[in-house]
Amino acid sequence: MSGERQKRLYPPGIMRNVADNIWLFRVFRGKTYQALASTEMDAQTLQTYERSPDKIPYDAVPDLARLLRVPERVVLQPAKFYLLMDADMRRKIEEILVKPDAP
Repeated sequence: MSGERQKRLYPPGIMRNVADNIWLFRVFRGKTYQALASTEMDAQTLQTYERSPDKIPYDAVPDLARLLRVPERVVLQPAKFYLLMDADMRRKIEEILVKPDAP
């Protein structure tokens, strides 16, 4: 092994949870990457983590939890997508995905 220190990573499933939670909390709060960014984490880093979960280092999770204003354990758990699925959202999704029956 070279003198370069290897980054510590969570297992792939956990990293996918983190990426999904970034998206969920960002969308649920109606925020762009720029609006969610802070001095601890810029918009480009947030976008990279959301779109490429294999790039999320272990030590970024505490910063993400603070940014999202949730406990670390919430960031690591599977995303609760049902939070976005109120009656209005279900109707909109149905309009997009369900085609009318042919006569």
